[in-house]
Amino acid sequence: MRHYQNKSQFYKSKEFYDFKTMLMHKRLNENGELLCEECGKILLHRYDTIPHHHKIPLTNENVNDRSISLNEDNIQIVCFQCHNKL
Repeated sequence: MRHYQNKSQFYKSKEFYDFKTMLMHKRLNENGELLCEECGKILLHRYDTIPHHHKIPLTNENVNDRSISLNEDNIQIVCFQCHNKL
């Protein structure tokens, strides 16, 4: 993992793009659908999907801590509405 100066740099990185793509594919249900892990809504459109809600919030201070930034157990895939509520 390279060193990131801030969250924005991390979220734009190929490393994070590859991670979230893998995670979204891994979490497809038996029908090949991606569901919001908060409300259960089927996520049909990419613009309605936030595939990186960190349960332990990602900060500029912890962005380089892989146990937070790239930990599958710390990431929820949620819809835009649930992300705003959380």
